[in-house]
Amino acid sequence: MQPSIPILKSAEGYYQHPQIKELYLKMVVSGHKLHQIREWDGRELWLVQQTASDFSDAGGKYKLSFSRNNSNAIDAVTIGQEVWKKIPAYVPEKVTGLHQEQVRAILDEQADKLIQAINANSLAVREKYLQDNFSAALQSSSKNEMPARMLAVYRSTGGVKYLKNIYFNADAFFGEYQYLSEDLNNVYEFSIKLDKQQKVKLYNGRVFFNPDLMRKPDTEKTLLANLDITLKQLAQKDVFSGTVMLAKGGQVLYKYTCGSATKQPDLKNTADTRFNIGSMNKMFTAVGVMQLAAKRAGQ
Repeated sequence: MQPSIPILKSAEGYYQHPQIKELYLKMVVSGHKLHQIREWDGRELWLVQQTASDFSDAGGKYKLSFSRNNSNAIDAVTIGQEVWKKIPAYVPEKVTGLHQEQVRAILDEQADKLIQAINANSLAVREKYLQDNFSAALQSSSKNEMPARMLAVYRSTGGVKYLKNIYFNADAFFGEYQYLSEDLNNVYEFSIKLDKQQKVKLYNGRVFFNPDLMRKPDTEKTLLANLDITLKQLAQKDVFSGTVMLAKGGQVLYKYTCGSATKQPDLKNTADTRFNIGSMNKMFTAVGVMQLAAKRAGQ
């Protein structure tokens, strides 16, 4: 950085995400350094000025560039492919009259309500939860997709139980949580931000596989017993429907069939039911190609 680079004090202010209008970045200039604060969760980042309009972190991996309008006033910042517009009139919503412990308790309660709605595995319960606990703006933007997303969490986990709180910011009224699958090695991780009415203003979530949670049976007998228990639990919750066969050295060790091949009429799955495997055949094709390549290489 050259000392002659002018300090970009006019870059200070709030910038709005191009698609998710509830997301704002706060920019504060301190000399040739830029303090970026994510208004929705309070996370902070310090950047160093590189040119008259460009800043980056110490490693140069995170970069942003301010741009000016026809009046030569800074009106936007570009981060990657996203252009965040400066909103001079924006005033962040502040939570007042609550201690940090009270904010945490409110967030924990909202997180628990979400989990109860997911674990109920009922469309009526999910819709009632959203109506009672999501802000009007979030309901409007996510009404069609949120019940399906909640169902997807249930079907990917079989229901979840509390694991840990991974981040909390009282000033932002924001919390991140992890809940553990009751039957599988999956983790449901989500974040919520509340508004002044203690409604969910922002939500984001995902389910991911955690290999560290895998149960490693000592014997083949234990493996088969664990597999049988897990499949029956998932079938009872209507999370799994299909046929499973486990074989070793040409010998079938385990078979299990459950659920329906079709719902209307209700035809139960059998060991002879044919399934549309879709893209699963690609792995067999890939293995076959690699085997042929290895065989040719050995000739």
